[in-house]
Formats: sequence, C-alpha cells, structure tokens
Amino acid sequence: MQPVKRSSSGFQSGCLAGLGALFVLISCAGALFVVPGLRGDYSLANIISAQNIGGLIGGSIFGLAFFVVGAVMMVAGVRVLLARARVTAPEVTLSTQAPRVGEVVILSYRQTFRAATDVQGIRFQLILRERATYRRGTDTVTVRYDNVAQEYQIAGRRFAAGEGFQDQRQFQVQGMHSFSASRNELLWLIHVQVEMAGWPSFEEEYPLQVSGELAR
Repeated sequence: MQPVKRSSSGFQSGCLAGLGALFVLISCAGALFVVPGLRGDYSLANIISAQNIGGLIGGSIFGLAFFVVGAVMMVAGVRVLLARARVTAPEVTLSTQAPRVGEVVILSYRQTFRAATDVQGIRFQLILRERATYRRGTDTVTVRYDNVAQEYQIAGRRFAAGEGFQDQRQFQVQGMHSFSASRNELLWLIHVQVEMAGWPSFEEEYPLQVSGELAR
C-alpha cells in the first residue's frame, strides 16, 4: 500500500478566501474613485455631467465584477475551511496510484472528527473525468464531464468528538487509460465526500495515472 500525500487544498482554500477578501476590499475602495474626472467634486451636478457619465458606468461595471468574483472566491474558500474545521486531514493509502486498465485499486481511508458531528452519508466514487477545450466565437470554453464508474454509499450516523471513521474499498479501472493533450484530457480519480448536517461537505480527490497496459 502506498500512502497518499495530504492534499494542500486546506492551504489553497485559505489563500482563495484571503484573495477573495482582497478583491472585495479593492472593489469597495475603488467605488470612492470610480470617476477620476470628479477631481474631488462630488456634487450631483458634477457627477451627472456628460464627461463623467461614461466613466461612472464603466467604473461601476468594473467594480461590480471585481466584487462578484471576490465574493465567490471568499465563499468557496470559507466553505472548505469550515468543513476542515470539523474533521482532521484523512490518512489515505492506495495499493497503487498507477494502475493498468482492468487492475483493482484498494483504497484505505481513516479520518477523525474534531467535534460531535451528524454525518448524513459518506461517498466513495471512482470517476473518469473528461475535459475538452474549444473555441466559441472569440471565447475559449472548457467543459468538464464526470462519469462515475463505481460508487460506494455509506449510511450516515452521529460521530462523537474524537471518534474516528475507517474503511477500505476496492475499485476496478475499466475502459480508457489516462490521456492528456492540449485540448482534451481523460483523468481517473477517486473522489471522497463526507456530508455533514449543517456544515459544508468535506471533499477530496486522489488522482490515478492509468497506463494503457492491460492487467493480467
């Protein structure tokens, strides 16, 4: 069994939340200077003057976009941090992270709850993720589709503070091998989701590099 390195997503989520907060602050501060042409004159007549209307509209749109992006980043980062406040980082081992097509991968998973938590369910999924990038007019669009190849659902229950959860599951990789090109990707991964009542779900993904060789 090979231990899987702990994900850095907790650190990344903290950075994401901090960067989102910075974006929000910048958008709020920028609202005070949205029209450079005002030159300190914030009278109604000066604000609605023809030379300032364009700057007011353009600056407002830019500031609103900054605020929305920042708010979304903050919410996404904070959700992950809240989930990680309830549980410890999992201890995960895999029989292999580079299986052949048709090979069985064994996942061992152990995690401890920091506080008493009502768990609605725990899900383990083997996923084949397809990504494609293409041009739509002048825009570059990336689409993603997750095909669940295998899934285990574990019924929820209440975990006491300090209580641990431990499980082992087997996944068989069937179909295409991993593939990566400039505009197309096929990615295999094991996705774990712990659904907690009243709290964001704890989620992590463990990638597999599937070779084109067939298992014997």
